[in-house]
This record gives sequence, structure tokens and C-alpha cells, in this order.
Amino acid sequence: MGVGLALWEDFKPGETDTLIKGGIPNFQNSPPIEVHNLETYRKRGTFGGSGYGEAVMMGAAPAVINALYDACGIRITEFPAKPERVLAALRKKSSLE
Repeated sequence: MGVGLALWEDFKPGETDTLIKGGIPNFQNSPPIEVHNLETYRKRGTFGGSGYGEAVMMGAAPAVINALYDACGIRITEFPAKPERVLAALRKKSSLE
């Protein structure tokens, strides 16, 4: 979900009529991800469990944007980091150098 936010999702209310057209990633366009679970009993959770769906995506989008900065020296300040935005940032950087 976080990688989708960083690279693909461009849902515009009133303009985008489906989630797929908005760039929501699915199993066909997502990279393989390895998940390591650490089971901790939660006394208030159902059967001792808790959910973590949204919590695990919080660091993914900034990590992707920071990886672009580390690799190319460009800072993308608006999601998603589509190829045209990355290319524009690279062109701007090269014109300043």
C-alpha cells in the first residue's frame, strides 16, 4: 500500500471513476514483499490479536521517496513519484549544476 501511494496512486475525486484507474496497486504490479511477524498477545484484541494493515505502510512511501533522493539526488515533494515527475526533477537538477 505504501509503495502504491509513493509510485502509482493518483486518485482524484470526481475525475477518477474506478480505483484501478486511480493506480491502486494489486498483486500483478506489486513487488514481492517479505513480511516478518512478531506475535505478541494483546489482552484487548480479539482472541489476543491486533491488526496492522495501515501501520505497516506508514514508512514505505517516505522510504521510496528517500531512495530516489539517495540514488539520484532529487527530492520529490508530491505523491505519486510518477516517471514524468522524476524526469522533471532530474532535468531541473541538471540545469542547476
